[in-house]
Amino acid sequence: MTSQGHSLDSCGFEKAEKLMIFKKFWGSMRAQLNKLANFFWEADPIAQLQYEYDQGVEQLKEGRQRIGKTKPIFAQGARRAGGYPAGSG
Repeated sequence: MTSQGHSLDSCGFEKAEKLMIFKKFWGSMRAQLNKLANFFWEADPIAQLQYEYDQGVEQLKEGRQRIGKTKPIFAQGARRAGGYPAGSG
């Protein structure tokens, strides 16, 4: 193999090595940022409970809206099928 081919192989190896080092560095930085975020998140348990409560309320609102939109459709289908009289749904 020529020295030129050998230098191309080592160049590719160096790039791969640098990429691997960068990935490891980035992973460790993400871990440190995650630790910091967890520290602040756990520092205020009342805020965390309030956030979870607010999410639950939003999910209930969305569910009620979906039920409100689909209930007339099912009632119409049931009336057509003779399930129950019109006006009771």
